[in-house]
Amino acid sequence: MDANLRRMISDRASMDEVVAYARKNQNMRTLKENGLKLVKAGISTPEELLKIAYE
Repeated sequence: MDANLRRMISDRASMDEVVAYARKNQNMRTLKENGLKLVKAGISTPEELLKIAYE
């Protein structure tokens, strides 16, 4: 987390603004995106992804 992101949170920026900033500037990925990457790499299973990301 960088100073700009902290400032956005302190200034009560919208969730959409914070997420857009984090995705663009900090390479943030969602749990589902990371899970899909792990499934494709054979590290996790589709069942594990469904269990974690969709419950």
